[in-house]
Amino acid sequence: MFSSLPWLLLACPQAGDRANEESQGDAWRRLSLPPAPVLSPEEELATFRVADGYTVELIAAEPLVEDPVAGFFDPQGRLWVAEMRGFMPDINGKGEDQPTGRISVLVDEDADGRMDRAVRFLENLVLPRALAPVRGGVLVLAPPQLLFAEDSDGDLRCDRLTVVSRKWNGIYSPEHAPNGLLRGLDNRFHFSKHNAVLEWDGQVWQSSPAPSLGQWGVTMDDAGRLFRNHNSTKLLADSLPEVWLGHSGVRLLGLGAVIVKNQSVRPSRVTPGVNRGYLSPTLDDADKLRSVTAVCAPIVVRGGGLPDLQGKVLVAEPAANLVQLLQLRRDPRSGGISATPVWPQEQEFLTSTDERFRPVQLLEDPGGHVVVFDFYRGILQHKLFMTTWLREQVLDRGLDRPLGLGRIWRIRSAHTSLPKIPAVPPSGLGWLSLLTHESGFWRDAAQRHFVDTQDRSELSGIRALASSGKFPGFLHALWTLRGLRALDFETAQSSLRNAEEGWAQALQACAPFLPIADPSYDLLQKVPARWRPKFGGGEAARHAAYLFARAGSSRDQLLQEVLAGVGDPILRSAAVVGLAGREEAFLRILLADPAWQSREPGRTAFLTELSSAAYPENAKDSISRAAVEDPALQARLERGRAVFGRVCAACHGVKGEGVEGLAPSLNDPAWLGLPPVDLAKLVLGGLDGKIQANGIVFDLVMPALAGALSDDEVATVLTFVQFTLAKEPQIVPLGAVSEARAQFS
Repeated sequence: MFSSLPWLLLACPQAGDRANEESQGDAWRRLSLPPAPVLSPEEELATFRVADGYTVELIAAEPLVEDPVAGFFDPQGRLWVAEMRGFMPDINGKGEDQPTGRISVLVDEDADGRMDRAVRFLENLVLPRALAPVRGGVLVLAPPQLLFAEDSDGDLRCDRLTVVSRKWNGIYSPEHAPNGLLRGLDNRFHFSKHNAVLEWDGQVWQSSPAPSLGQWGVTMDDAGRLFRNHNSTKLLADSLPEVWLGHSGVRLLGLGAVIVKNQSVRPSRVTPGVNRGYLSPTLDDADKLRSVTAVCAPIVVRGGGLPDLQGKVLVAEPAANLVQLLQLRRDPRSGGISATPVWPQEQEFLTSTDERFRPVQLLEDPGGHVVVFDFYRGILQHKLFMTTWLREQVLDRGLDRPLGLGRIWRIRSAHTSLPKIPAVPPSGLGWLSLLTHESGFWRDAAQRHFVDTQDRSELSGIRALASSGKFPGFLHALWTLRGLRALDFETAQSSLRNAEEGWAQALQACAPFLPIADPSYDLLQKVPARWRPKFGGGEAARHAAYLFARAGSSRDQLLQEVLAGVGDPILRSAAVVGLAGREEAFLRILLADPAWQSREPGRTAFLTELSSAAYPENAKDSISRAAVEDPALQARLERGRAVFGRVCAACHGVKGEGVEGLAPSLNDPAWLGLPPVDLAKLVLGGLDGKIQANGIVFDLVMPALAGALSDDEVATVLTFVQFTLAKEPQIVPLGAVSEARAQFS
């Protein structure tokens, strides 16, 4: 239950701070705070400081748009916006569940770069948070539903609404809810804060399991690698496809890995609007935020409009009123990815001295420029975590009013005018040429056109591009063929033979079309062995480890060759996950090999990990036993399961397995064995600072949930965790929670 709010999250209170925090309600008065009046868009523009060589200009503002939180540009240059107009209607969040949200389409009628007209495409939504283009309409995530909204007559108004799926959370606790909705290079829709990916097969929507990763926003690079972040961690990276989930009890490493060590920020104004701002670790001597606390909306710049930013990453920090620029680095031999601030000491990419500037979403327009969604509000913190420190200053300084504002800004080169945007092609041939466009926006759009419309008119040209191995267009071509169900053996083989950059991702796309499991197929001769150490191994070796393991016993020799890189924990994890169902057989092969008898650390670790997967502990199914032995207890456990899924799983994982860089697993016996009253205190009062769980040190914040959960909810969720994870589970009685709560009264 470590908190990981998106742009809504500011640092939350800990149990030990609560009494102190209550006495600090007026502490903000000691700060030297400038006023925070509502500025006009023109006045706000004057508060921006942007990096040399760039300029900021307004695209849209209220009343054309209100409370923008997510969106996308279509190929016609129209901007589709999700407006979360219901967020925190007052300091107590009263009325937040009312259907006041909407999806609007902003239109630039005179092509001057500024929106002139707004069409209300879909209204009466509760806290809409994500949308993405799909053939003839858009996918809209508006809890508790994921909707497919179609426009059959082209008037930019929804005339047909289909419920794709139900029971999406986000109304009770909008900061702990799915969002993102990025269509990846693999044609699947990927999320943050959701344990599945979504795919359209032409007739029905299909969902596949995936780990719940990230916080607010998801982006990809030109190879299709996914990046996300958490509120206090600037950037997380996936080294492997998230759909490679292992069987129960086996965790796939390399997903959601923290790749930034420096979490500091440099606001251009004081930032009092954060929880625990009265504590010195939060604000510096100038009363400015030291480290990110609400970072969100990562974007890998893939457009041609800002060539100096190509391949770099921008992240938004609305609590500090800024946008930071990160440099991505990849080690080709190890496969490792890291990121560092471009200006670690001197400046930020974009800052504002306007306290109400709240950048919550970043995206690219058809011209390859970066667009910033500005929520423009005084209140950023959600009601569930509104502490006295914040409440008092919000009310006293009038930050809770007005509502219904919002701005959208474009960042472009100061030395060039807006480039001419390509016209939407009238035929498949025009779309084919866009698969190699310099801008990721147009390559994505071209791939989407072919897959969504099932346009097969240019198959020969798409196959030729896929076979060429020319990055990044050939990857789009490969996945376009996958989406058209037209990728063949010859194209797959030629692609891998000719590819250099993006080879690992090409292998992912091509593997189902190569007879990898057939021992008569000379894989080493037909396909370059780029996973071998002499070719650098690294990322390619990780992909090969999984695919060879999945291929069956016929490729065990190749798998052993790949395991020369067994010192890489991500490679080991990929192999173990790929070996699901035949771990014991492969373990016997390794134990019979004298080379694997050495005490080389990587080999020892792999044998241990494979043994754990081959011989999992025969733990009793406590919940099933409880159903037989005590129906009342079973009912209690089911209530606890519901609370866990709603409140805890977003940070601790759907099975309590933990999330790297965010929250620990919950199966540490030392923590599970605490007395019931102490367990209740953890949930009610939260935690802050360094703790150790299963030998891993965490230094993050878990919010106090005393105001969010009833005594029964706390008791049932703790009991559910006990009977799910503990060897000797204990029932947490209601009285223990009441006793713990009394200590916080």
